[in-house]
Amino acid sequence: SFFTFTVIRSGLSTGTTTVNYAVTGSTTNKASAADFSGNILPAGSLSFAAGVTSKLLTITVVGDTVAELNEGFMVTLSAPSPFASITTTSASGTIQNDD
Repeated sequence: SFFTFTVIRSGLSTGTTTVNYAVTGSTTNKASAADFSGNILPAGSLSFAAGVTSKLLTITVVGDTVAELNEGFMVTLSAPSPFASITTTSASGTIQNDD
């Protein structure tokens, strides 16, 4: 399954803008690398072409057959392009136990 987050670019959108993202475990029951595709905590960057004001960021989680508590994670944005800023730096998700 997967989580989709919408990253919105506001203000002047005439040039290209990039922003980095990273996923970390959060809450008491933290998600770990094993909960995500590739067995790594997702990270990367989003690039907005001129005129583009929103991008979808999809985080893929991997199901397992282990009975466990719900696990939390946080997606954090950082390092925007020069002359850009981040208004909302993070969003959270909860991987629900389905076993």
